[in-house]
Amino acid sequence: ANLHTLIGCTSTSTPLSSYLKGETDSFTETVSKTTVPNLDIISGAKDPLDVANMHSSKIELIGKGIKQVDHDYILIDIGPGSAYTQLDLLLLADEAIILTTAEPTSVETTYRLMKSLFLRKMRRIMKNQQSGVLETKLNKIFKPGFGTPIKKFGDIFHSLAQIDTEQEQYLRAAMEHAGISLLMNNTGCREDEQLGPLVQRGCRDYFDLEIGFLGSIPNDRAVNNSVRERSPLAIDNSGIGAVKSLNSSLQRLTLNARRNVMSL
Repeated sequence: ANLHTLIGCTSTSTPLSSYLKGETDSFTETVSKTTVPNLDIISGAKDPLDVANMHSSKIELIGKGIKQVDHDYILIDIGPGSAYTQLDLLLLADEAIILTTAEPTSVETTYRLMKSLFLRKMRRIMKNQQSGVLETKLNKIFKPGFGTPIKKFGDIFHSLAQIDTEQEQYLRAAMEHAGISLLMNNTGCREDEQLGPLVQRGCRDYFDLEIGFLGSIPNDRAVNNSVRERSPLAIDNSGIGAVKSLNSSLQRLTLNARRNVMSL
């Protein structure tokens, strides 16, 4: 709801909620120009307070609306939390960027979010399989008394492989196209920067899936100043460490996106 403030723009006359409520059939009407070249925005500044509590049909509507606009990249800024609304919006994306910090509470929340996200995606894969074989097999391994107890997410793959290697390969292939990457924000020391790869490794061990790591953004007072001045950080601060790290992270992100598209 306040993205327009961060880039120094006035709020738009047609917010996202107008499209979601059917006041306009055109998603493109919600798109407004900004003062930054080649950057447009869909603002939620005038949205009602309950707009975050969207039904699944509204999320599908957003997915259809995104296909109406002619932009190379579309970024969806999603608030924190692991409610179905946030998870389903994340699953709309070709690439999901999980922003976290080096604080223990933030890292714990990150693991919890990814666990919820992977389970949500697994259920979607299971429900979308027309034969229903995967659902039958997964229900079997979760029943009490099945051979190997499910203690961590990766155990689902190992248990499934014991009874049906074909379905395990099918599920793993579908899950590995999730396109999830970590971005460590507001780092202040070398230990903070080293935490990102450690979290990545921990995810690999627990989920038995590969998670991308985009890099670390160092703490810089210029970030706070740019918010107060309502000017995008990279516009007037191209030489600072935070912006250089952002550029490096962006290069990794676009490379990951191209690889995922080529592998589909």
